[in-house]
Amino acid sequence: MNRGRKLLLASIIVALLVLFQLNSVLRRTIWTDPQSPRTMWKHTTSNQSDYIAAYRTCPLLADQDLCALPRLESIASWKLSLQLPDITSLQDSCLAGQTIGISGDSISRQSFRSLVCLFHAHGYNVSLSESETTATISSNAYPRKKLLTILWTSDKLNPYLIAFEGKRPSPTLKKGLHPSLQSLLSKHKLNHLILNTGLWLDPSSFSDRKNPITGSPETWLTEYKKAITETINALTTTDTLRSQKTKITFRNTPFRHFKTVAGSSNPLGGCPNARDDVRDGWGPSFNSSARDYPLSYAEIQLNVLLEEFILEAKRRHPTLKWEEVLDAASIAEHREDAHTSFTDCAHYCLPGVPDAWNMIWLARYWDSC
Repeated sequence: MNRGRKLLLASIIVALLVLFQLNSVLRRTIWTDPQSPRTMWKHTTSNQSDYIAAYRTCPLLADQDLCALPRLESIASWKLSLQLPDITSLQDSCLAGQTIGISGDSISRQSFRSLVCLFHAHGYNVSLSESETTATISSNAYPRKKLLTILWTSDKLNPYLIAFEGKRPSPTLKKGLHPSLQSLLSKHKLNHLILNTGLWLDPSSFSDRKNPITGSPETWLTEYKKAITETINALTTTDTLRSQKTKITFRNTPFRHFKTVAGSSNPLGGCPNARDDVRDGWGPSFNSSARDYPLSYAEIQLNVLLEEFILEAKRRHPTLKWEEVLDAASIAEHREDAHTSFTDCAHYCLPGVPDAWNMIWLARYWDSC
């Protein structure tokens, strides 16, 4: 091989390595640099009224998900600038006939409602169990044929994924999976399992926190590592996950958009853009950064740790199907405008931001077969 060909080959190898490294960096859960915002939202002027009206008739929506109509119209006018699946073609997708299990904290419960209501809003039939923890999706043409089954672990939250005693701010984490998650895995053959913990494991959740800016790492980081380690260990001994080849996805935690603001009864402040007084220019806060929010430092650390734990799980337990972390944090980063109220800077209006990360999750598997 002559010198020119060797140089060309070396250049190609270097270019591929650089692309690989860039892809790895982009996949990591790191907050956006305010100097180079990675905006994935675009504004649309199309009328969303019919879609919102259909979505709001979803039988699974709770009062805490609902926001005033003018706000919903503004929130819905911002769309992801990504290639997403056509929800109306579920019967032709690789997800048709599959079963999805979801477990975790209150944002996971919102994700469950969002996923079900997405299909409802696009014209599918939704049948709910009496406990509203099982949703069966079918088409109008063939209402008896199950196109998708979506399961929530129980009528209660599972904020740590593992068993626990007590409650915030003094939880005691135990060994083994939470009983509701154990029940889900033992009673159902799952194609997909979507999990999350973190919202109840940051400094604001513990009585010995120093303050919302510095926190108390010796408590909250230790407890988070304990929760994730025990969850992964318990999942690796769950034979049904291996035999069913269940794809396991952990969703990370969007940081809460609390700011110190006048008029808030919450010591952490509030999310001032989450109001019903819609005004000109109201929408995503593309000029803000993680540094604007007191708790973002904690949730960013939790999310980086989660990435590291999943990479280690893939290495140590390759017989289970560990999927890439679903990066809800990046999706929600600039959406300070989309929370349910001025004082609730964790949950989102529906329809809204949880639909976006659910659509990205659906896109992974829509044509994967």
